[in-house]
Amino acid sequence: MDDQRRWTSFCRDAEDGSGDLVIDLPADMLAELGWKVGDRLSISVEDGLVILRRASIPTETS
Repeated sequence: MDDQRRWTSFCRDAEDGSGDLVIDLPADMLAELGWKVGDRLSISVEDGLVILRRASIPTETS
């Protein structure tokens, strides 16, 4: 992870009664990574850090 860029964000309650959390991702992070609203992300915890990665989406073949 040392050669990777890191950002800090905070979790907040979704406020919909679900108990879910929302993480607001910084605009500069989205721009640098080429992520867009609606992209699917995978989440993992490594060495006490929460790691987000854009999830690959299987493509359909005809």
